[in-house]
Amino acid sequence: MGKWLHKFFQDGKPGLKQRSRAAYCIPHKTLPERQDPVLEALDRCSADPGAFVLCSAVPLPSERTDERAMTPEHVEPRQPEARLQKGPVDSNSVASMQAVLHALPSSGLDVQELLIDAEDYSRYVRAAGYHQNWPHYFPDNLPEKSLEHYVALRLLRVASTDVFIDVAAAHSPLAEIAARLFGCTAFAQDMIYPPGIGAARIGGDACAMPLPAGFATKAALTCSLEHFEGCGDTRLFGELARVLRPGGSVVIVPLYLNAYPANQTDPSCYVEPPAFDAEAVIHIAEGWGNRFARFYSVDSLVRRLVGPFRNLYRFRLFALTGWQALEGTIYARWALQAVRLPDQ
Repeated sequence: MGKWLHKFFQDGKPGLKQRSRAAYCIPHKTLPERQDPVLEALDRCSADPGAFVLCSAVPLPSERTDERAMTPEHVEPRQPEARLQKGPVDSNSVASMQAVLHALPSSGLDVQELLIDAEDYSRYVRAAGYHQNWPHYFPDNLPEKSLEHYVALRLLRVASTDVFIDVAAAHSPLAEIAARLFGCTAFAQDMIYPPGIGAARIGGDACAMPLPAGFATKAALTCSLEHFEGCGDTRLFGELARVLRPGGSVVIVPLYLNAYPANQTDPSCYVEPPAFDAEAVIHIAEGWGNRFARFYSVDSLVRRLVGPFRNLYRFRLFALTGWQALEGTIYARWALQAVRLPDQ
């Protein structure tokens, strides 16, 4: 992990000089056809996500001695002693960011910088046509949502030969944008759509999609993975290992990293409580307007997603830099890419 990452989060400035590249025009080679794999039972969670409230399948943090040196400027915040905390998770605070940075070197994760080129991002926004085609899509903070789409498409390098799925899309126009800009075959998937496969929509559970193995080459989740309750996040990566062809990839943006594992909830949004993680501190965010969100610690990210699927994906964590040059409230700091490995 380069020194730019530490410097960026200490002084709040981009670590590298901005460079221009039309990321949404990058050519991509056709991926090889997938052969039917024999997938093992990858996740240790219940096949029925509604069978529990606390996801106890993920091991609780074990006691360990931290032998890494602490810099004078760095104080790692401890996990709150109380299981319930009032107020939202402050994952973008300096203290939380420093704790994440401190945990990354020993995690085994491949961490790289993704510099946001403001000019290239602006070109993407104009080409996508948000204002003309979707004027009511997140009018209060379109810069954040369009940045998520930009980052996903840039990392995926979508081409006309791809089959792309926007997973847990809800009302997002990302699939339509990808189809128009790149000429790919694109689908939006969500449980709110009618069950089955339509012309451009896939309805049903994202963890059990009505698709044949090797159906897609690219997938994205923009501001959605955090809402998968219980073991849904682990189950989803098992399902994507089936749905994606070898060489295909999925991008998660934002990936919410925090100093400690946390779940955020607004009690006004449910009658039955969400499937809270057994290891998580639960933050009660009244007025937030959402039922559930998961914030990973570096350790819980590795145990829930990276560790169980090391033989199926090559993972890469991206730290987003240069976002200060953009207008609006930008809260995305991290993105995760998982590239499907060839079947053994």
